Amino acid sequence: MSADVSPQESAAFPSPQPGYAEVALLRTLPGREALIYAVPEAWHGRVRRGMRVVAPLGSRHETGIVIALHATPPLAVGKIRAIADVLDAEAIVSDEVFELCRWSARYYLAGLADVLAVALPGGLRARSARLLRLAAAAPTPKDVLEAAIVERVAASEDGLTMAALARALGSRDAARAVRTLVRRGILTSEEFRAGPPVKTRYVTVFGLARELDSSEAASLARRAPRQLACYERLRTASDQRLDATALDAGGRAAAAALAKRGIVSRMRVERYRDAGEPAASVPEPELTDAQRAAIAAVAPDAFRTFLLHGVTGSGKTEVYLRLAARTRAAGRSVLMLVPEIALTHQLVARAQERFGSAVAIVHSGLAPGQRWDEWRRIARGEARVVVGTRSAVFAPLVDLGLVIVDEEHDAAYKQDEGLRYHGRDLAIVRAKLAGVPVVLGSATPSIESHQQALDGKYRLLTLPERVHGRPLPEVTIVDLRSLGGRPVAASVPSAPGAAAPAAPAAGMPPPARPEASLFSPVLLTAIAETLDRGEQTLLFLNRRGFASAMHCLVCGEPAGCPSCSVSLTLHRRRAALLCHHCGYARSAREVVCAACRRGTLVALGLGTERVEAEVADRFPTARVGRLDRDTTLRQGAQRRILDAWSSGKLDVLIGTQMVAKGHDVPGVTLVGVLLADVALSMPDFRAAERAFQLLTQVAGRAGRGALPGRVVVQTYRPTHHSLTAAAAHDYAAFAPAELAARRETAYPPFARLAVLRFEGPDFERTGTCADRLAAGARTVAAAQGVALRGPAPAPLERLRDRYRWQLVLTAASVRALHETLAALRAAWRASPDARTVRLIVDVDPVSML
Repeated sequence: MSADVSPQESAAFPSPQPGYAEVALLRTLPGREALIYAVPEAWHGRVRRGMRVVAPLGSRHETGIVIALHATPPLAVGKIRAIADVLDAEAIVSDEVFELCRWSARYYLAGLADVLAVALPGGLRARSARLLRLAAAAPTPKDVLEAAIVERVAASEDGLTMAALARALGSRDAARAVRTLVRRGILTSEEFRAGPPVKTRYVTVFGLARELDSSEAASLARRAPRQLACYERLRTASDQRLDATALDAGGRAAAAALAKRGIVSRMRVERYRDAGEPAASVPEPELTDAQRAAIAAVAPDAFRTFLLHGVTGSGKTEVYLRLAARTRAAGRSVLMLVPEIALTHQLVARAQERFGSAVAIVHSGLAPGQRWDEWRRIARGEARVVVGTRSAVFAPLVDLGLVIVDEEHDAAYKQDEGLRYHGRDLAIVRAKLAGVPVVLGSATPSIESHQQALDGKYRLLTLPERVHGRPLPEVTIVDLRSLGGRPVAASVPSAPGAAAPAAPAAGMPPPARPEASLFSPVLLTAIAETLDRGEQTLLFLNRRGFASAMHCLVCGEPAGCPSCSVSLTLHRRRAALLCHHCGYARSAREVVCAACRRGTLVALGLGTERVEAEVADRFPTARVGRLDRDTTLRQGAQRRILDAWSSGKLDVLIGTQMVAKGHDVPGVTLVGVLLADVALSMPDFRAAERAFQLLTQVAGRAGRGALPGRVVVQTYRPTHHSLTAAAAHDYAAFAPAELAARRETAYPPFARLAVLRFEGPDFERTGTCADRLAAGARTVAAAQGVALRGPAPAPLERLRDRYRWQLVLTAASVRALHETLAALRAAWRASPDARTVRLIVDVDPVSML
């Protein structure tokens, strides 16, 4: 049997020929971090720490990572099974990344396998399955199901996997019947192993092995002129090498003939898949005094956290690039994190202008093969500047010298499924492990980071003004209450030449008030004037779709998702009602209420699709685009929209929070926020902070070029402190008010927070399970000084057919919080409730939904 061992913090065993490997399997084993396996003698010296191996586990094989090597077993155990295969010729995980993974597993109360699954590129696990074949002299099956199984297996020449058989039959009893057939000798079962789905890419390359003298060249010209032409092409090529793909069929045949004569060599060469396009070099801009001071303040060779608070357009990115250049000049690597894929393109382009091919890209939008190639470029030290989203924090950089986190406040840094880690927080941990500085940048720092700076734990660096002395945009708040409860009545004239609003498509539900406009007179006039000047407008609404809900005119019930406790959103272009949580869809042409079967559904609320339609109606000559999740589903679509926007090919861009941050488009002089109240209405203690951040960020897209900018904010709550502070670009006014509210309610940054979420198929039973664990937890929690809130149904009560309850834990001490969580998780695993209800532990939650 394999031996279960506790985490080992030591480096690889110093013996040159270790006989045992400690392997972390890429499959979660509750309570076990690593297993011990024997290293076959033939692989002594080949197996190294950080490599992938295939190891037996029960009756199957699993892929794992070697995390330590030993000359003798670290524990007294029985028979130790041997590694079955080695998948790598080099280490793909560094010691530093292992240490970060282990820290993450401890802090977020997760298995090491769960962390490694997030850290490593996808598609690296070798596949293992049982292959079924018909026995040579098989007895007769006994029933219909057995006969169907035998028929399916017999029809497959190479055998059939259990998974494929279950899909074909659609029977829950197939596995039991297969076991019976194997016992009776009708079927045989053997393990089938295939390599990882992601492969290293190789190409054939021809290279010049020797040059011909004049007589050989003359002879070749007479006998084989095509071979001579191929020879001359190789001789004059860069590095005297050519890819086989660069030659036509005749050229490849000529190269092969030359290879047989020893004139040309043929090689299989590893070739990376392209993850990005190279950018042309541009001159560095002149720095402001504040930028110079910020760069000088960051000491290069010691760990410290710096909070770079710079207003929008103040040149934070240039500070990042200058610090990165200084780090690269010292021969060290740089990690740069951004919260969303949409922001990687611009930062990658800027980084490639400075560092060329040394830049690697890491985010989930890459194809598996591209991500695997980028990972190996980084691990080999060929790419020393990494730009990526939160998962890039695990990139295997060689000799890390600097960590940068752009838009550090952004909630997208928090993973909300699986391993619930925070990319910003792990970036700080990684910098600490490496002993290097970390720079957190934002125009609207998180309240937690702001408090850390006030406490002296972070050093605050400020960029108080925009570059080139450009002013911050003027902000106008429009009180929608003064317009009769809607932005504008039908009497407000449209822009000259505008067409009448388009009628709903046949069978589609109408808006409840078709005369209502989405635009106040102030915003409508501002858009028209901006278009007349040939400038660009950005319209922001953090709701996608055409209408946010469909309600019955008779009973008032909304059209809801059958699996989630949310209303369905109308997407008119797709003629569908969609759930934005589970993906459920139904035709929007079904306009009869499903609840009462008497009333007709009408569209209420608004979304970016409706905004796009109204802009096109009112301004028919404007070039209009939309950037949200619906328009960016296809690969490359997001890049194409942003390129069209930045190049001036769009006059108006409408979008969700994807357009709100990081984009620097000089032609944008007007930003319109259609409904600022969306963020404020969320049932979350961070709602005011997010509203302030989002409005400040989106307002900052205006006036970044030579022309001044203007922002129009439409709201029903014009006096809310987050809106008035955002309108004044006044973080110093917002933060104290928000900190006071957090202190009074004992929320972060004045307490450490964790959420235990219970998910089950039955509402009452799930709540009872939550109550039971909470009742037993109160004594343990009180002894640790941990306060419990709840349990109570989650704000989003039902999601994907699972009812959700949550128990909130708060404590002044992170150690006390973790010890309490560990005790509760252990009690839960021993409870029979764990069989039917799932428990999720979320440390430092960002969303309370």
